[in-house]
Amino acid sequence: MRRQGFTLIEILVVVAIIALLISILLPSLRLAQEASKRTACLSNTRQLGLAWTLYATDYRGALVGGTAARWNDYGLGWIHQHGNWNDQDLEKPPAEALKKGIREGAFYKYIRSVDAYRCPAVPADEVITYGMAISMNPGPMIEIKPEYSPAVSDGCVAHRLDDIKRPGARMVLLDSFSEDRDFLWAIYYTLSMIGNKVPGRHSKGTTLAFADGHSEYWKWTTPQMIKAAGSTFDEALDQGQAGDMKGNRDFIRLYMSAWERPGRNAYGPPW
Repeated sequence: MRRQGFTLIEILVVVAIIALLISILLPSLRLAQEASKRTACLSNTRQLGLAWTLYATDYRGALVGGTAARWNDYGLGWIHQHGNWNDQDLEKPPAEALKKGIREGAFYKYIRSVDAYRCPAVPADEVITYGMAISMNPGPMIEIKPEYSPAVSDGCVAHRLDDIKRPGARMVLLDSFSEDRDFLWAIYYTLSMIGNKVPGRHSKGTTLAFADGHSEYWKWTTPQMIKAAGSTFDEALDQGQAGDMKGNRDFIRLYMSAWERPGRNAYGPPW
């Protein structure tokens, strides 16, 4: 007599095999999704880095204003600020104000896509996630803050292309956080401490654009930097929580890509 259908045991075996396959494949799928987002983010930094170069070429070597703050008088900012984004009463600047800031910023003539200004790994309501390196024409604030001001006299702050001696090693911008409202990413010049929080949304790493036009993905390798880095602004540690980074190779790598050479304080180099 021919058997009809499957037995309960056979069905349970098939279900178990399917569940096992899903448990094996899901981590691989998540890794593939993360790799895809990281690649797209790397492409964004490359586009923004190219816009940075094209601006300098169009303006006879002058660099774009590195901060979105309203008081920037070092040229048109790469993003134009509307309203007081730094107002502490504002939980988050309105998305439309940020999009308007992109469209009226210096880069929009080169990159006509608003989506290129945000990492694809963040929620859709975040409009801008990239930050300009503090050493790239940041505006007058760098001249009045003692943690940064010696970098000006030391020749480590670039206002023109020819101020950059090693463009392949100088960071222009990196994937950061939308909560950094001036969209300027800072690392101290005279201290072995981060200025802004360290991004780590891409498997505890971030993407960076460099002055020669190439982009890179950097994965953090030291326990201190891995702990400090966060996928979100709230997860990342601030400078007080992250602590002194003296001797930390991830910090030194970031520092040198921003400033090119070590500054000095009363105790010598910052590491």
